[in-house]
This record gives sequence, structure tokens and C-alpha cells, in this order.
Amino acid sequence: MCFVKLEVLHSKLECTCHGDIFVMIKKIIGALVFFFVPHPFNVVLRRLLGQKVEAGAKIHIFSFILTNNIFVGKGASIAPFCILQADEIKIGDYAQIAPFVIIRAQLLKGACFHMGKHSRIFPFCWIEPGEGVYIGDQVGIGAYTLIFTHGAWSDFLHNGPVEQGPVTIEDHVWLPWRVFVMPGVTIGRRSIIGANSTVTTSIPAHTLAVGSPAKIVKSEINTELHSDEFKKRVGIIFLEYEKYCSRLNSKPPNVTSDNVNFYRSHCGESPSEKAVMNIDMSNYTYRITGSFDPSAFLTFLVTYGIRLERIQ
Repeated sequence: MCFVKLEVLHSKLECTCHGDIFVMIKKIIGALVFFFVPHPFNVVLRRLLGQKVEAGAKIHIFSFILTNNIFVGKGASIAPFCILQADEIKIGDYAQIAPFVIIRAQLLKGACFHMGKHSRIFPFCWIEPGEGVYIGDQVGIGAYTLIFTHGAWSDFLHNGPVEQGPVTIEDHVWLPWRVFVMPGVTIGRRSIIGANSTVTTSIPAHTLAVGSPAKIVKSEINTELHSDEFKKRVGIIFLEYEKYCSRLNSKPPNVTSDNVNFYRSHCGESPSEKAVMNIDMSNYTYRITGSFDPSAFLTFLVTYGIRLERIQ
């Protein structure tokens, strides 16, 4: 009787394994088909198949994406020659993944890769999201950065170390080139990690950490500016923009403190009625009135770490 039950159980497990293999083969074939489909047809086809890809998103040819659940926000971009493999992939509005980025884990529950709005991953990064990698808004991850949620090689039963845990990188964090982030680490909002550093423990918000292992060398960075200092820096931006315009071949619209207004709504500051462009630095958004073209100014602001989203 027990033998019969074992045989039945074995048959069920065998069928389940065969079914899982068949499903995986279908997913791989689908990913390979998309691999050769250029933009914009790639996005159109994904939408027809029920995938959540928002307006203005770009998924370029020669990007390999294998997942059970994907969301790509408006204006987001996945460059050619990327590999994205995880159970769940979410890429926020206007986020960018550069060429030659590998984000790869088994398609297990919890193997999540989430990337917030206006964040960017530069070329040649390797991210392993097996336990979950969560990247906030406005995060910059420099080239050749490595992020792992699981680390093991030596035999655990011979006292070998094993580390595992999700990695969280909060809003406005900057990782310059060649940063190594270990499993279970959280990097607090608006922190900066020095190039070539190894982050082995969590880093608090508003700190600068450098070295291998990374140690805090400065606190209270990237904090809220006093109103006078805020206005002073806005003035510097306008002065430098004039120099920038002199280097352009075509003359962009005139941008001064008379027609462009920076303010912070969370500090009680208000938009200007006379300005044609109001920029709210509380939430990195801007509004336009009239037929003003801000494209050159928006490009320039990125060189000052300011990435904005238009709202109506």
C-alpha cells in the first residue's frame, strides 16, 4: 500500500517537474523572440501580450528579459545588450538601464528587482536580486558596481561563511564607479558611497562612506539648505546656464529668474504667477505655462544632479 502511494507521489512530482520545465522553456523562447525585436515594436508586442509597459517606455533590441511579472514606467529605457532575469521586475518612470548591465537571479518568489523614478544604472553593472534588490527614486549606480543578496562559496558545514538578505538603496543615493554592495545592506537616503568601496554593513541616511570595508567619514551631507543658501545656489545655476548657452549651436529660449522660478512647497514657498516655468524642488516636478521650450535647460540641470518630471 505504501509502495503504491509512493509511486503515485513520485508520478505527481515527475509531472510537476515536467510541467515546470515546459513553462520555463516557453518563457525562454518568448524572451529570445523579444531579444530580436527592435523598439517600438518590442513595446507594442509586450502590451498586446498583457505586459505593463507605460507610454514613452523604450525596450531596445538585444535586451534579454526573463520574468514572471514586469512593469516598465513611462519614459523608462532598457538599453541593448542587457540581461534582466528575476521573478518580478519593476522599473519606475524615466529610469534608465544602460548597455551591458546584468540583473540576474532564479525565478523564485521574492527574487525581485525594483527601481524607482529617475534612477539610472550605468554600464557593466552586475546585480543579483535573489533575495530582493530595492532601488529608490533618483538613485545613481555607477559603472562596474556589484550588488549581491547572497554570498557563499566555502562549505557551510566546514565553517564556511554564508550571507543572504535583501539590499535596499533609498532615494537620492549615489554610488560612483566600482562599488561592491554585500547582502543584507541598506543604504540610507541621500548618502554617497566613495568609488571602489565595499559596503558590508548598512549606512545611515545623509552620510559619506568610503573604503573597503566602507566607513562613515562625514555625516549630515545632502541636507535641507537654508532659504538664503538655496537662493544663492539658484543664482549660480542661472549664471552657469548663460555660459552653457554660449556653447550651444542654436540659441535656446532665454532662462532667467524672471521667467523660471525655483521653490520648495514643503518649506511654505509658492509658485510665481509671472514665471512661465515653476520648478518645485520638494518633489522634483515642474509646470509650464504658454509655449515655453525648457528642453535645453532641463538637460543642463542634470549636470547639477537635478532631474525633473513635468506635471500638468
